[in-house]
Amino acid sequence: MQTPHFHKLLYLVPISSVFILMLIPFPQQIGLSFRYGFTTTIVFTFILLALVYFLKVKNGLIARASILFLLFAMPLSGLWNSGASEPSLVSGLFPYSDAGAYYSDSWRLLSGLKFQSSAINRPMFSGVLSGLITVTNQNIQAISAILLLVTAWSVFLVSEELANSEGIFVAVLFSTLVFLFYRRFVGLLQTEHLGLAFGLLSLAMLIRGHKRNEPNWVLGSLLTLSFGLNIRAGTMFLLPALAVWMGFRFQGTGRFSWKYFIWGLMACALGFLVNMIIFKVAVSGNSPLFANFIYTLYGIVRGGGGYTLIYREHPEIFTFTKPEQVTYVLNIVVQSMRSDPGLFIQGVIRAYTGFLDPGRNYGMFGFVNPGEEYIYALHDYGNVVFYRWVRYGLALLCSIGFLHKVIRQKNERLLVILIWAGLLLSVMFVPPGDADRMRAYATSIPFIVWFPSSGLHIFINHFKIFHQKTSEKCPPSELLKWTAAVLVLVTFLTPLLVSWLAKKPVLPEASCPDGQSSYYINIRKGSYIVIHKNLPKESTHLPDIGHNTFNLNIHNLPDSSMVSFLDTVPANNLLTVTINRATSNLHWFFIPVDLLERIEGDYFTCGQLKAKAGLPISPVMITYVEKLE
Repeated sequence: MQTPHFHKLLYLVPISSVFILMLIPFPQQIGLSFRYGFTTTIVFTFILLALVYFLKVKNGLIARASILFLLFAMPLSGLWNSGASEPSLVSGLFPYSDAGAYYSDSWRLLSGLKFQSSAINRPMFSGVLSGLITVTNQNIQAISAILLLVTAWSVFLVSEELANSEGIFVAVLFSTLVFLFYRRFVGLLQTEHLGLAFGLLSLAMLIRGHKRNEPNWVLGSLLTLSFGLNIRAGTMFLLPALAVWMGFRFQGTGRFSWKYFIWGLMACALGFLVNMIIFKVAVSGNSPLFANFIYTLYGIVRGGGGYTLIYREHPEIFTFTKPEQVTYVLNIVVQSMRSDPGLFIQGVIRAYTGFLDPGRNYGMFGFVNPGEEYIYALHDYGNVVFYRWVRYGLALLCSIGFLHKVIRQKNERLLVILIWAGLLLSVMFVPPGDADRMRAYATSIPFIVWFPSSGLHIFINHFKIFHQKTSEKCPPSELLKWTAAVLVLVTFLTPLLVSWLAKKPVLPEASCPDGQSSYYINIRKGSYIVIHKNLPKESTHLPDIGHNTFNLNIHNLPDSSMVSFLDTVPANNLLTVTINRATSNLHWFFIPVDLLERIEGDYFTCGQLKAKAGLPISPVMITYVEKLE
């Protein structure tokens, strides 16, 4: 006889299956097809998830969680078995560009210093990342796996909620669409992991609170949504819109409950309060919170030229401090609004047409396409028109889902109207052209894809294509409650604890020959690769990668200076990205393998800083090690 505790332990099965998949060599073509593929990937994913729901198996919840977890792990397996490089990733492991900046700032916090680059705008995520660096013993692979598991678990919880309340096909299409959005971030150390996870939990609690008439669940939904939008800033107007809905939904004997409206606003405000506390603790100087928004605003008032327009039209801002930049750009924005308001209107129109046109790669369903390789034109993926028609189909299903809820489901009418009011009011401040295929919408993606998923359910029911049913069992409420509570507490407390406990290391004095600098470094499992001379491409499995494979893959990076330098790296080198503990600066260390009696350990090294390459947002210091002790 199975005890309740035994049943809970079964949830370790999907987690274990993910780690097994990622640790063993696995055909790279299969994993990469889940990261970059389109037609076959979508069809396979949809059918597999549908079968798991429709087939009656013992411990069905565990089976569905296992399949979902393995599906989300496949793109990561593809990276680790190919050493693929992308605009924010080198050799399937090392963070680059924005991700590199977050990683670098996380190390600064661990060293007792303050954030100084992209983490200034995203302090909550970099704070959590610093904690993950600590608990995983600097293992980048383990960090990527943990972020994936958190997101996949959140997808599982909300999909089960949808299957139980609306229907199985709603859950299946919802999970498929979230997967298509999320797969490009798997393996990257970026804010979208936690932003999406909080958005998923928010939707699950919103649905549960609405269906069961329990306001506490809705308050939890607003709190988690607030956390998500502070981690990955996006559709901020969704928060007050849902607070207004809460006032109407739990109105009691009156027409509107001011009590629940105010409670809702307070739940929304908590996320901002936590973000501000972490910002004050982890960021030095007078840099304002959400300072990068001013560059987006400049692009809007100048006709929709994008957030990078300010750098092209006013390069002098590079000479200013961050607070000076904000004041300077804000003055230009005000002057532009007064002198030519027509440009602002043009920018707003451009934002809405981009968002609502499903044919565009950066529109509402712009993430529904092949992966990074298609977007950056590194390979020919065939019929682009086909991808557009798929997005048009999703737009149609979205319209069906929205109209059905407004016209036929009166109890959800106001909810869906206010959700879309919040989304659409936010569009002008989150232009799709700046959002990088809806990246800035990560937290609100679950709310968006809920509608085409419901539309498919309505379509199938109307034409009686297939006999649908709802899921017979939903995960216990405690799983959703504790997942949200733990994630909120970890996000809040981790940056504070790291900041308070971090100390600058005390290191022994040492010297190096003339022309070389001294470095104190740690090499840890999951944080390095070994570049072999004659390893075949198909034998790649991190940390081992062939020299030819390494050189081929790095040409996918967006910065030519970085590519040019990495092209010169000889074989039989170990590459690790870690800090010099003496200065707390992040370096890319290339170490000849014949210097290493063992790989993992703490070392004093002598080497030469060969180059400062990479993008301005995260310049890379490349160092050749010539002595190791």
